[in-house]
Amino acid sequence: MKIKWNKTALKNLISALEFFEENDSFNYSIRFEKELIEKIKELPNSFQQYPLDKFRFQNDGTYRVLFVDSYRISFRVNLNEIQILRIRHTSRNPVYYKK
Repeated sequence: MKIKWNKTALKNLISALEFFEENDSFNYSIRFEKELIEKIKELPNSFQQYPLDKFRFQNDGTYRVLFVDSYRISFRVNLNEIQILRIRHTSRNPVYYKK
C-alpha cells in the first residue's frame, strides 16, 4: 500500500515547520517532522489503530485521524493507497468536511 500526500497536507506541514523555525524552535521542528514521517510510514501496517475522523461529514469508515503532539493528521485509507489529507493544530476550529 503506498502513501500519497495531498497538496493541502504538504502546505500544512510546510507552514507548521516554518512556524516552528520562525519562533526559534528549530530542534522541535526536526523532532516533530521526524515523528510525523515515522508514524505516516507505519500507516499501511497500523492504520486500524487510529480512530475514525469525527469531523468528516458522513464518514464511510475510510477517513481516520492520527495525532502528533498537538497536530491532527487526517488521512483516508483506500484499497491501494493511504492519502494524507490535512495537518492542523488542534487548537484551531475544526472544519467539517463534506464530500
